[in-house]
Amino acid sequence: MSHPFGDLLSQHLHRKHGLSQSKLAAGILQEPAIITHMCKGERLTGPQARERVLAIVGWLHKQGALGKLDEANALLMAAGLAPLRTADPTEAGLVRQLSHSAHLAHPAPTPPTNNAPRLIASEFSLVGRQTEWEMLCAAWRTAVHSQAHVVAIAGEAGIGKTRLAEELLTDVQRQGYRVARTRAYALEGRLAYAPVADWLRTAALADELRALDAVWRTEIARLLPELLIEDATLSPPQPLTERWQLKRLFEALLQVFSAVAQHNPVLLVLDDLQWCDPETLEWLQYLLSAAPQLKLLVVGTVRDTEVDAEHPLHKLWRHLLQDGQLTHLPLTPLSEEETTHLGAAVLHRQLDAPGAARLYHECAGNPLFVIESLRFQPGPLQVAPAQAGQRDGFTSLPPKVYAVIQARLATLSPQAHAVAELAAVAGRAFTPELLAQAGQRDVMGVALGVDELCQRRLVREQSNAHYDFSHDRIRDVAYAEISPAKRRALHRAVAQALESIHADQLDGVAGELAGHYQQADALEQALTYFRQAAAVAQRLYSHGEAMRYLERAIAITQMRPDNPEFRSVEIDLWDKLGVARTWIYGWGSEPVGEAWIRLHALAMQTGTIHQRVRALVTLGGFSSNRGEWRKCHDYQKLALPLAENSGDTYLIADMFSGYARSLYHFGELEQSLVYFRHVLALVAALVPLTFTKTWNVLHDGLLIRMSLCLWLLGYPDQAHKTVHKALENNHTRVDVFDHFGSLDFSAQLYSFIRNIDMVQSLGETLIEMSQKYDFSFFLCSGQFFRGWALAHIGDARAGAVLVREGFNGMRRHGSRMLEPYSRAMLAEALALAGEHKEALEEVNAGITFADEMGNVYWNAQLLKQKGDLLQTLGAPDSEVEAWYQRALTLARAQSARSLELRAAMGLARLWHKQGKAAQAHCLLADIYGWFTEGFDTPDLKDAQLLLAELA
Repeated sequence: MSHPFGDLLSQHLHRKHGLSQSKLAAGILQEPAIITHMCKGERLTGPQARERVLAIVGWLHKQGALGKLDEANALLMAAGLAPLRTADPTEAGLVRQLSHSAHLAHPAPTPPTNNAPRLIASEFSLVGRQTEWEMLCAAWRTAVHSQAHVVAIAGEAGIGKTRLAEELLTDVQRQGYRVARTRAYALEGRLAYAPVADWLRTAALADELRALDAVWRTEIARLLPELLIEDATLSPPQPLTERWQLKRLFEALLQVFSAVAQHNPVLLVLDDLQWCDPETLEWLQYLLSAAPQLKLLVVGTVRDTEVDAEHPLHKLWRHLLQDGQLTHLPLTPLSEEETTHLGAAVLHRQLDAPGAARLYHECAGNPLFVIESLRFQPGPLQVAPAQAGQRDGFTSLPPKVYAVIQARLATLSPQAHAVAELAAVAGRAFTPELLAQAGQRDVMGVALGVDELCQRRLVREQSNAHYDFSHDRIRDVAYAEISPAKRRALHRAVAQALESIHADQLDGVAGELAGHYQQADALEQALTYFRQAAAVAQRLYSHGEAMRYLERAIAITQMRPDNPEFRSVEIDLWDKLGVARTWIYGWGSEPVGEAWIRLHALAMQTGTIHQRVRALVTLGGFSSNRGEWRKCHDYQKLALPLAENSGDTYLIADMFSGYARSLYHFGELEQSLVYFRHVLALVAALVPLTFTKTWNVLHDGLLIRMSLCLWLLGYPDQAHKTVHKALENNHTRVDVFDHFGSLDFSAQLYSFIRNIDMVQSLGETLIEMSQKYDFSFFLCSGQFFRGWALAHIGDARAGAVLVREGFNGMRRHGSRMLEPYSRAMLAEALALAGEHKEALEEVNAGITFADEMGNVYWNAQLLKQKGDLLQTLGAPDSEVEAWYQRALTLARAQSARSLELRAAMGLARLWHKQGKAAQAHCLLADIYGWFTEGFDTPDLKDAQLLLAELA
């Protein structure tokens, strides 16, 4: 007996009583052929494999030929199965018996077993790949010595990526280390983080997961809902709606993998990275950055021919390369000699020279093509031509290989063929129970069909009674051979089976259900589940996945243009898609505008009042984020009467709030303040009914925006008091995300007041929070304010660089809402750094943009700054005075008395230099005398000193 199972079995047979192989077979299963085949090295496969081997173990124990738990586990693992599982009631009894026997015979404790999945029984020895194998082993040694690492095994389909990863997995597991394996699938429908969830469900991580504190298990229950069933005291997780909340989930996952790999090396394998969801890749990047000291190796296989330049894998690879944590392992085709070697292993005989040459020519060194071409051979190296029944959609598979796989499928029994069709339609790892329910067959009949597929090596067992095709190309051909009408029927059957099996947890399979129902032409059900899948993705903060589901749902509604219900749903979907795209592309980006323009067009045609208002509000918001305030105001004027007719007080308050903001940006400050106060009164009336997060955000946002307006109008103390109240409310809020907007606009107010310390503090806080919660837009904002403060406290050049970085970053996010103010701030920092010409360019650009977009609330300051810069650059006094006069005129027209004071000081200093002290004093005293508060602010203090100098 040369097979590991046969060797161990032989030892136990002869250990006591001289048990013979035939006696063993008669005593257990009355089927001597089964034991004979296993002992010859033909691994037992199929749904009943474990049951049969356990029967052998139990019988050996009763006969006294096997008495230790580690001996039983060794026998199971040699048969290609996982060790005994204490969670299984049947197996737990056998574990107790073996443990008891071992305790009686040997007082020393039994060594711990590796609680891992079964060893993979490779059909053929690894051919070639010596250099790649050495690199893979080197990466494992790196992980063993406390440095987390990733290996990307890349190459075309069938080149041997998975085979090489399996070789390492088998070797590592034999050494007693923990391993966990999963894969991604090409078909839509898997939840975000599905590969991570698969790893968590393996025995390798189960103990550490369940030992976590409840707070972390609550977070992980987002991915493993069964945790809530196992522990009824566990609180259900709250929806993930904001970016910062994602860090809680990431930290919870980090806790598990840190506990597992902190001291003991762990190998994680993820097949088909090209189909992996972006969220899992993002988390892997977080894991390896946050815990580089873990003894962890992640091996991923990837078809690099299917990874385009925009694929999120590139971001992960760049990050890992920078940190020295990535080994890229490209696999090339086998040489002619290696191809011949593999062919001989498949055929169990040597190939002659012409046959070897033909094999290499036909298969081009691709191991899968070699194996499949030789596995089913009517004659020596004769590959049948492609059949007429070959379906479209699989042209990337060589016709001869397609024909070989097609011929192998044709030899199946009707029962196994039906199972193969159902499995191909299921689209991923399947269970006999799923196929039985979908095909309306008894489980035993399906199990026999799966057994046949396993014996033909078309399907192999994965884990937890799940099976999958040996290669995706086999699934492709099996699916392609099904007629379109039958495909639709089978997709519907699989969907209905999934609904029945997962009736209590449809969220987890909503994407799969949507895909199956779409393929079945059941559009209503597909639409329902695509919307549900999008909602689930958004709760997981998987906005990219949500975006894809929403796009597919929209495509379905457009298949029924005459269906009124579909039209209404489509309006809502465009709204949600616009929101999802903001997280991916930025608030003012073209993809967001595309979604909301479409929303507006549909809503204005057939939408309800609320849908029309929503469409106008979102399109107005898009315009304001791009700094196009005239467009924004046009949409608001259309929306306001609709909102008033709706009778929805909150909607009306929200509309008036937007209206007030537009007036502020137009420089109509007094009217803007009237609207702000009106909205605050409306919002106050809503408190008893809607004291919610939304109410808080609206209320405090109003306070901060109103404080900006108050300062411009010449009420610095009232402005400071108002913003301080909003910041106090902000500190008591649980939802961290709400802090960002409050901090950003508060920093603006303090920059108006020239409170440099507060601007610096708020900028630092924005940076710290943005880094902690991974919010890049407000990181740019924090850099902007921090740089401005830095320029004022001494390091002007570094401060100017930081202001420009922040400004450019905000523009990359599509945000130009405050561009005139931002350019003025940048110009101020550049001037302090001595870059006066560059500062003047920024001022001119700010004025041009403001005039073009109607965003003129800060123009008086820009005009005054232009006068300052021209004077520094040596321009004639008449030119300088003209810009100061324009600034004064505009500030007075807008009632922007704080900016009027600044313009007056600039002109007064110019006149003082020209010997017009009395005229200068009269100009400045007039505006200074208007103020009734704020005399301890820098602007009014400077004015008072200048007046004294002019007197």
